[in-house]
Amino acid sequence: MALPILYWMLECGRCSSRRVVRDTYLEWVGTDDPIPAAGSGYGGRPLPDRYGCLKGCTGPPRVIGSIFSLDDDTMWLHDPHRPRQMNEQQREEWARLIREARLHRLVRTVTIATVFGIALIAVVVFMIRGCGA
Repeated sequence: MALPILYWMLECGRCSSRRVVRDTYLEWVGTDDPIPAAGSGYGGRPLPDRYGCLKGCTGPPRVIGSIFSLDDDTMWLHDPHRPRQMNEQQREEWARLIREARLHRLVRTVTIATVFGIALIAVVVFMIRGCGA
């Protein structure tokens, strides 16, 4: 089982600027186990060591929390790890940072590709059933 790819909010420890990235918390490093346990194969550098401040400050950012999708009303705080209901201002900050990172285009592209793929499968199934009847 893979680790989920989430939206993560990071905050620079020096200038307090924030950014959002879409990634897993740990990197995929692989596993030789043919039947791996849930989450195995992930390790390496944690998220704060892979992303820096957009303004060029040194040092790793602090992880604020994560959300699964743009429609979430709940953010999972990183430390302590617990759910937190978001208010309108927090949801707007997530949306703004996601737009600034241009991650909203990625979501839209994946959604369009998924819809196109489903439509293509439906056409193929229809053709197979039509030819077999």
